Amino acid sequence: MNKEDTLSEVSKHLNPIAVLLRGGGLLVSDDAEEAISEKHLSSETFKAFTRYSTDESSPQEQGDRFRYRFEYEMGVRLVDESLSSESSDFAKVVIEAKFEAQYTSNQCFDDESLSTFGKLNAEYHIWPYWREYVQSVCQRAGIPVISIGLNRGFMKAVQKDSES
Repeated sequence: MNKEDTLSEVSKHLNPIAVLLRGGGLLVSDDAEEAISEKHLSSETFKAFTRYSTDESSPQEQGDRFRYRFEYEMGVRLVDESLSSESSDFAKVVIEAKFEAQYTSNQCFDDESLSTFGKLNAEYHIWPYWREYVQSVCQRAGIPVISIGLNRGFMKAVQKDSES
């Protein structure tokens, strides 16, 4: 079964139940406001599927027997384009978060199927929470909101991954 078919099959049987924030951080350099006002900053982002886990409930419990958890780490930073990336002053603002997407199902899936789902689909459910988190943190820190766009890469990643 190719990855697109695997993703479709797993997606049919997983029921999203929660997206939870599991960690987060903010770093604002002392000279961030000055660098922001001079407008010579650019943003850099990262995202990474880190792991998944599975729990099976007891047979006496009703409903879905399996709970799946997919963990993602995401980050964005504003960097000073006029400085070398080796400089300790390069990053002016850094926002990071770890999210966990939880699903239930009455089916058990193999490692390859879960890994494919985690890499390609869990991010789709987490992304709106990540965007809201960044916006909220920026507002609370008193800095301009760092724009996190829509997750347009989701379908491209599915297509690209199925071609390999």
